[in-house]
Order: sequence, then C-alpha cells, then structure tokens
Amino acid sequence: MAQVAGYGWNQSFSNVGKPGDNAWSESFFSILKKEIVHWRFYPTRETARQAIFEYIEVFYNRRRVQKRLGYLSPIQFLNAWNKRALPCSA
Repeated sequence: MAQVAGYGWNQSFSNVGKPGDNAWSESFFSILKKEIVHWRFYPTRETARQAIFEYIEVFYNRRRVQKRLGYLSPIQFLNAWNKRALPCSA
C-alpha cells in the first residue's frame, strides 16, 4: 500500500457484501482479460504493457461499442452529442 500512496493514488476496497461498490472496475477488467490478455502470449512484460495500453487508449476508450452509450463507440457517442449540444447560428 505504501507504493500506491507514493504515486499519490488512493486505494479503495469495496465493502464486504457490497459487490456493486466496484462493479464498473470488475466489468472493465473482465472485458480486458477476455478480449486481450487471455488469448495472447506476451514474451515480455513490456510487450504485454504496450499491447494493453494500446487496447485501452486506442480501441476501448475510442472505438469499442459500449452498451451504456446506446451501443455506440465513445467517438460516435461524442459526435452525436456534440451535434445536439451545439446551438445553431442564425
């Protein structure tokens, strides 16, 4: 835990009997493991780190269709939201 504090991070634990406390985190890591970790061999930790970083930053955060966004990718959702949110000029 000292290492976590050294980075300025807060470590949190869910309460006993309250699995919903960190449901979003559990869901994300389940998806990450199913889609990229378990089906590939990584010869080094650095190779694994790069592949996971690319998956999260390039695919998951931008292009992966997400149920909570109405089955749109984050980019599609943001574009649709921006079209509705911008006022029309006369």
